Amino acid sequence: MRVYYINHSRLIKPYEQIAVDKERDLLTTMVKRMKPILWFGAAALLSACVNVNDFETDPIMVKTEAGDVWCQLYTHQKVMFDKSISYPDSLTRQQADAICISKGEEVAKAWHDARK
Repeated sequence: MRVYYINHSRLIKPYEQIAVDKERDLLTTMVKRMKPILWFGAAALLSACVNVNDFETDPIMVKTEAGDVWCQLYTHQKVMFDKSISYPDSLTRQQADAICISKGEEVAKAWHDARK
C-alpha cells in the first residue's frame, strides 16, 4: 500500500515530500546565515543617513579665565558631539572640548527644565 501526503491541496508522494523538506531546510539555513549580514547592512545603511551637521546649532561663546572659547553644540538631548571650534592657545583641545561639553550639559538641562 502506498502512502500519500496532502500538501497545498494536492497529493504528494513520499519522495516528493522528502524533496520539499530538503528545500525547506535549505531555505531555513540560508535565512539563518543571512540574518547577521542583513542586520549589518541595515545598520550601515541607517548610519550612513545620519549627518552630524544636520544637528548643529549656532556657535556660542563661553568666557573663561584663559579667554573666549567658541563651542559648536549639536542637540539638546545629547552632548557627545559638542566640541570647541576656537580656543585660546593657553588651553589644550581636550580642555576646550570639556568646557564645551559642560556648557552643552547646562543648555540641555535648561532646555529639559523649560519643557517640564
